[in-house]
Amino acid sequence: TAYRRQRQMCIRDRLHTVMAYAKQNGFEKLTLAVNEANERNMHLYGKAGFRTKIKTIDTDLLFFTPNGDPIKTQTLGVYCCEL
Repeated sequence: TAYRRQRQMCIRDRLHTVMAYAKQNGFEKLTLAVNEANERNMHLYGKAGFRTKIKTIDTDLLFFTPNGDPIKTQTLGVYCCEL
């Protein structure tokens, strides 16, 4: 849909803005944690250079209910991009 395309363009534009800022300020590498099940975003991040997987994060360790029980979310892949 048009909404989905617009959202993807916004994500792409923000990603390119962050990458340009990082490069201008002396960064050599960026890392990005992504939901690997989202194929559209994985394609977008890959095109931007985030192709090397560093590790996997189990997000059950990050989110908890008020009584302390872990919330089942998804596993995130951490990718890096050389600038």
